Amino acid sequence: MDLDSVYRSEYGRCVATLTRLLGDIGLAEEAVQDAFAVAVHKWDETPPNPGAWIVTTARNRAIDRLRRESTREARHAQALLLHQPDESEEVGPVRDDQLRMIFTCCHPALSPLAQTALTLRLLGGLEVAEIARAYLVPEATVSQRIVRAKKKIRDAGIPYRVPDAAELPDRLTSVLTVLYLVFNEGYTSTSGELLRTDLCLEAVRLARALAELMPDEPEVIGLLALLLLTEARRPARVGPSGELVVLAEQDRSLWNRELIAEGHELVRRCLRRDQPGPYQLQAAINAVHTDGPATDWAQVLALYDQLLQHTPTPIVALNRAVAVAEVHGPAPALATIDELDLPGYHLLPATRADLLTRLGRTADAVAAYDEAITLATNDTERTFLETRRARLGREVRDEMTRSVHAVDQENVSATLTVAVPAARVFAVLADPTTHSAIDGTGWVQEPADRAPLTEVGQIFRMDMYHPNHPDGDYQVANKVQVLDPPRAIGWLTGQEKDDGHLEFGGIWRYDLAPLGPSETEVTLTYDWSAVPQSIREYLQFPPFGPEHLTNSLHHLAELVSGR
Repeated sequence: MDLDSVYRSEYGRCVATLTRLLGDIGLAEEAVQDAFAVAVHKWDETPPNPGAWIVTTARNRAIDRLRRESTREARHAQALLLHQPDESEEVGPVRDDQLRMIFTCCHPALSPLAQTALTLRLLGGLEVAEIARAYLVPEATVSQRIVRAKKKIRDAGIPYRVPDAAELPDRLTSVLTVLYLVFNEGYTSTSGELLRTDLCLEAVRLARALAELMPDEPEVIGLLALLLLTEARRPARVGPSGELVVLAEQDRSLWNRELIAEGHELVRRCLRRDQPGPYQLQAAINAVHTDGPATDWAQVLALYDQLLQHTPTPIVALNRAVAVAEVHGPAPALATIDELDLPGYHLLPATRADLLTRLGRTADAVAAYDEAITLATNDTERTFLETRRARLGREVRDEMTRSVHAVDQENVSATLTVAVPAARVFAVLADPTTHSAIDGTGWVQEPADRAPLTEVGQIFRMDMYHPNHPDGDYQVANKVQVLDPPRAIGWLTGQEKDDGHLEFGGIWRYDLAPLGPSETEVTLTYDWSAVPQSIREYLQFPPFGPEHLTNSLHHLAELVSGR
């Protein structure tokens, strides 16, 4: 285990242990950070019990710091530390330190964001930037909340302990939220690799401890069941190469049957109590996912209907839409999520991309995948989305290839639907500066005129050359002419005579058929009937083929979509 892995797995435990020894979260965190800094220089290899090494070093660093302090409180704290027994036992089995830390961080005097941010920082070892990305807020906001929270805990003398029975209800909701978020960070890490197994296992352990402390609280049992049933699927969540494997494609034989059995029993306990809450309903949904060889989506949808009544949030509505798609089809699910407002949440456009793909709206799906890829912060999730998008891109090209057909011996056309208005497509085609990027034949196009076309009959001229032509820099000329804005535009290609006319010209034509306010069917036709047979082979370099039409349409789709 390298030092970075030790930091990830032991940081929270060490801070919790030092907080118990020092009684000050800020001092404990600084001491642990100092200890890791020392480890960078002293560790040639990882010691047998790295957590105990960090705790002992951090304690010694804290004592050294307190000795330099001159206040009575510092000398008192030093005396307490000097009389503490050595922490030579394993740090991991220290049973309640982390639970005490959660209850301390979830004191009602702190704001909800401060509670969760402080816990994720201290217990999970997450950096401020990671927490900020998880909450879609600026880093400065998270940093300020954490600093203020630690100051309030210190100044108000908030005790580092599990509260008395009478105080538990005031903190329970926050504690459950924090455990849920810690597990989620482990199950889908904000950045880096997909999984942080240490956080998943720690969240499950703490949920068990909380269930022992509060066995009669249905939501506590519900959260434990939810974590167990989700953790049971973790071995199948990544493939052999570390790639993300979605639920529908997971190998169910890899699921942990013992955890599933335990989780199902806890769900049944919750059902007997008949006091449903958000965590119990989520646990029931996961129980359906893990019951039998396939998911009963109708039952999942019914449970999501109940959950949405308890917790009417956009994320619950998004998850419910997935179930709607399985039961009623992608169209009603898409209508649901199109009404949701989740700025910066990558799973919204990712889900939308999947639904659009199933509806055959390929161009829209590609654009949605692009948005999701931009928003995703986890490397594994981003790679998964990029793979799906690339597969869809290949399908788009295959679709265009299938659309290529010969009108007659001298005409070839291809069709593609793009998710942008016809006016946008026309504007790109009417802009002289875009044509070199659109052309799919390998010719270099340099506009002699740069003003876009706007009216019927307008023309701009382009010089074209192909650097690999057998005769060297072989040049031809294009004259692009508006035929019917914004529905048609085309151009002649050939050799320009002294009078400005083109000789031996082929005709390229784009016809734009609006399918709606934001969707256009583009048909590209090439007509070379005016080119004499004797010089067609000479002019057509490289040899013209259907792939040139599909390349041009593909390039056009990328331009009009802003990619």
